[in-house]
Amino acid sequence: MIYISIILFISFLYLKIFLRYKILWDKISVARSDNQHNFISIIIACRNEENNIEDIISDVFSQNFDNDRFELIIVDDHSEDNTIKILNSQKKKYDNLRVFLLDESLSGKINAINKGVLESKGEIIFCTDADCKLGPNWIRTIKKYFSNSHTMLVLAPIKNIDDDRLLFKFQSLEVTSLVAASASSISCFDPIFCNGANLAFRKSVYKKITQEETDSFITDDVSLLFYIHKKYHRAITFVKERDAII
Repeated sequence: MIYISIILFISFLYLKIFLRYKILWDKISVARSDNQHNFISIIIACRNEENNIEDIISDVFSQNFDNDRFELIIVDDHSEDNTIKILNSQKKKYDNLRVFLLDESLSGKINAINKGVLESKGEIIFCTDADCKLGPNWIRTIKKYFSNSHTMLVLAPIKNIDDDRLLFKFQSLEVTSLVAASASSISCFDPIFCNGANLAFRKSVYKKITQEETDSFITDDVSLLFYIHKKYHRAITFVKERDAII
């Protein structure tokens, strides 16, 4: 009897959480217009990505977006494979692909992203990872949300590549749950986490982060989320659109 009561209680809690997230999810609005003409800098920090780097570059330059209005910056974090060789070859194909090597004294994604932002020309910074797949409307979909001048950070969904194996189905379910929880927490203005593989922010905000604050960052994504949440009132939004999924 005790076990049944515990199971019922846990089930009730899960149902309550689910219903709350469902209500919050439904409250998320979709941007309807884009009157901004900001220049975009897309930053990818990479290390030993020889098997993925050409694909992500191709996805970026296959966007339904004016190539003159964005640049792709790739910062290599001391790769030991053929990543640099491939990047040097790709630079010859795309005028707005810029490649940087992280300083010998530095390492890690936080430092690589910071390097990319410092070298960037854009007013809006997009971040993704080298092993991601981007849809053709990724840039234009997320960019719309910066039409609101109060928006400082935009988060967007991720999903696993479809796989029929049971383990991958459980992993996909977990990722979906995390995305839903993240979106719902943003909807009630109490963000809890995000994923650095799919986010964008205003460079003007990032440049205000002091070196001391940067050194205190534990991750490149959640630490930035908490920083912006603390400094700016209701300045974070979530993109609930299929074209923003990576």
